[in-house]
Amino acid sequence: HDANIHNLAIEGVFDDCQDIVKAVSNDLAFKRQHRIGTVNSINWARLLAQVVYYFAGYFQATKSNVEQVSFTVPSGNFGNVCAGHVARQMGLPIAKLVVATNENDVLDEFFRTGAYRPRGTADTHETSSPSMDISKASNFERFIFDLLGRDGSRVKQYFSASRFVLGAEEQAAIRSFGFTSGRSTHADRIATIRRCHAEH
Repeated sequence: HDANIHNLAIEGVFDDCQDIVKAVSNDLAFKRQHRIGTVNSINWARLLAQVVYYFAGYFQATKSNVEQVSFTVPSGNFGNVCAGHVARQMGLPIAKLVVATNENDVLDEFFRTGAYRPRGTADTHETSSPSMDISKASNFERFIFDLLGRDGSRVKQYFSASRFVLGAEEQAAIRSFGFTSGRSTHADRIATIRRCHAEH
């Protein structure tokens, strides 16, 4: 392996790892000194690349004379579905973006109720869909930025409280953006895998 690649393990959950990555990313002097960059979904370039998938999906669907498309997206860090949101903002005719979560259902709760309540390490569950075992989705702030009229000071105010509840106006705006959500359990996922395997 390359000498500049180091594997690290920490005790905790994905959110704990992401907090470390964000802290490093926010320390510009340290990043420059050690030439550190990220290629995960915190990086805007990764999200932009995912926007292409939505256009590709739309063009595949329009071969069947479909005017609008909807996407259901397994959502942990909110990057992929945020890319769908960006594609919709660019004019792609997306009817619905369904945020699919597992037992770590912070995002499902938010899209159903307007309440954002990230869980602590002890309340983040290890599941059979580990890429969704996330409580604090980093790309969620990008969506809230759009939702609040691209007002960075309001976004900072919301997230400085760590938990917040949207007002009726903002909740209505979520629906205008075409978002809805759902939650699955381990039993749901196994049943779906078995059914799809049997059918295909």
